[in-house]
Amino acid sequence: VDTIKLAEIGSTKDYILLTLKEPVRHKTDVITVDYVPGTLKRLDNLFVTSFEYNAVTNSISVPALSSSTTSTNGTYIYLTFDQTLAATSGQETNFTITSLKGYKLQISKAELNPSNSKGIRLTLLYPISKGDSITVVYKPGTISASTGIPAETFTTKVINSSITALDGISENAFGMYPSPFR
Repeated sequence: VDTIKLAEIGSTKDYILLTLKEPVRHKTDVITVDYVPGTLKRLDNLFVTSFEYNAVTNSISVPALSSSTTSTNGTYIYLTFDQTLAATSGQETNFTITSLKGYKLQISKAELNPSNSKGIRLTLLYPISKGDSITVVYKPGTISASTGIPAETFTTKVINSSITALDGISENAFGMYPSPFR
């Protein structure tokens, strides 16, 4: 049970805007409104009658994952969302990262991406190799949109598709004699 902080007649005078003391946090929350007759009148000057369990549309926007990539060297995983996120840290235990072969990868740090306020940067204890495919699973913690709406469980696959070019290396670059590149 939540209480109303403020009730205002809408700009077109055909609705009432109710502001709750606590915000709705989950899109699965069920919201109903009851009204006990009081001084509220309709446009035709008749009093509004009572009603119970009037369902309200819950239209909160939960932060959704929009992309996942790795850094070129495989040290970081970048998770980008469709909304600006609230500053977060200490979320390492809410993520599980598994390689294609079933190995669990350890995260040394989970933080708001310093170059993108819509992203989380996961720092891996050991980098993933080029071509490695990993799965990232998030179990809800305190990662939330700047509006306070928490991120829900998600799973994403990430492939480290970094490219290390060897074009233009001279045959003497490796200091081997005789050169195996001739």
